[in-house]
Amino acid sequence: MLRITGIALLTATVVAILGCGGGSPLLPPASPPSPLPPNISISPTSAVAGGPDLTLTVLGSNFLGETHNFSQAVWSANSSNTLLATTFVSSTQLTAVIPSALLTNAITGQVFVQTGDPMGDIPLRKSDSVSFSVTIPSPGVPSISSISPTSAVVGSPDLTLTVTGSNFVNANRYHNVVAWSVNGNDTSLATTFVSSTQLTAVIPASLLLNPTAAKVSVQTWYFDNDIPTSVSNSVSFSVTSSGAFVSNSSATRRPEDMRQLAANPVLEWNQTAITAALAADQTTAPGSATQGGSGIYLAYVHQRSKHNRPSLSLVRD
Repeated sequence: MLRITGIALLTATVVAILGCGGGSPLLPPASPPSPLPPNISISPTSAVAGGPDLTLTVLGSNFLGETHNFSQAVWSANSSNTLLATTFVSSTQLTAVIPSALLTNAITGQVFVQTGDPMGDIPLRKSDSVSFSVTIPSPGVPSISSISPTSAVVGSPDLTLTVTGSNFVNANRYHNVVAWSVNGNDTSLATTFVSSTQLTAVIPASLLLNPTAAKVSVQTWYFDNDIPTSVSNSVSFSVTSSGAFVSNSSATRRPEDMRQLAANPVLEWNQTAITAALAADQTTAPGSATQGGSGIYLAYVHQRSKHNRPSLSLVRD
């Protein structure tokens, strides 16, 4: 009797373990994990800072594109991960978009692929990481070949300066500023980029109040750095008093001119009239007065020689 009871007890225990009818275990088997993507490669591997959204091609194998089991590219930088909008092309290729917001500054990020169901209980499988560089190419050092004008009269209003040269820039967060320097003190002028060979800048009237010898240069700045990345050569600019000497002549002139000068020791002529007068001069080359530039000049009869030949001085008004 005791033996039968023991067998019955053993049978009941086996049935309890295996279940009635010897069917499947009580818990379903877990889904097999997604295969681990191998090492990946990306193209391109770098971009210039400040560029637009960039499409990245990712090559590898075992990529998935199912609704709840898929591969996605991830950007990692400064201990922060950003999921990239990813398109499944095939089990060996993905494309992903790196938004322009991630390409603003120079940085080296890491790109990897994670595969699996983000809503599932199984951790996502990750590939190895590949480096992606955001670079800022440094422009060449700016150079000035000329400025126009090269001088101004004391008391002049705001003056627009044209700067001609090379390696001027206004891209990738680099920009140029024309600098006005007197005695080592720099003043940044309001600068407009015209082309890689030309800038314009406004010299404010406040800098033209007194005679001075200034230096003009072009600085290249990156974004909001505290110091320029490069500086051009400097070119001289003179602020002169209103009585600055321009040209002097002591030549015989037509009698009607002499009578006019004698009656009016100070005459106001425009540049055309001065050039025409000097063209009749036997000792001064025609047009020499134009070295002072266009504008209004004053003609002075400041002495007479024993041969009654007046000496004519031209000064810019």
